[in-house]
Amino acid sequence: VIVVAFGILNTMLMSVTERFREFGIVLSLGMPNRKLVIMVLWETFFIVVLGLILGNLLAAGINYYIVQHPIVFSGGFAELYEEYGFLPRLESTLRWSIFFNNNIAILFISLLAIIYPAYKVYKLEPLKGIRYT
Repeated sequence: VIVVAFGILNTMLMSVTERFREFGIVLSLGMPNRKLVIMVLWETFFIVVLGLILGNLLAAGINYYIVQHPIVFSGGFAELYEEYGFLPRLESTLRWSIFFNNNIAILFISLLAIIYPAYKVYKLEPLKGIRYT
């Protein structure tokens, strides 16, 4: 979850920083900082939702395959598992509550991760944004 937070923070911070000049021009034309912040928040929301949809589809497909065909270990690895009282195979379950809980956590973390980039956009002054290189 922390890796996801830093990934979103880095992506949005780079997105915002690379567009400071554009933001400065839009601000100098009279757009309020508040609307720019809302735009950045919506952009983050759409990126996160798209990532969740694609990630859930991929994960559900892989998980379904593992439910149908568990990964069976052989050789020394299987003996090691059995020595510690485990079955020598990896099984999975397809519980949607796990997907749902992870999605909610990622949405919440993304809201926390966007605070700093949104703050930078809110505090941006038009001339500093235009001169930013």
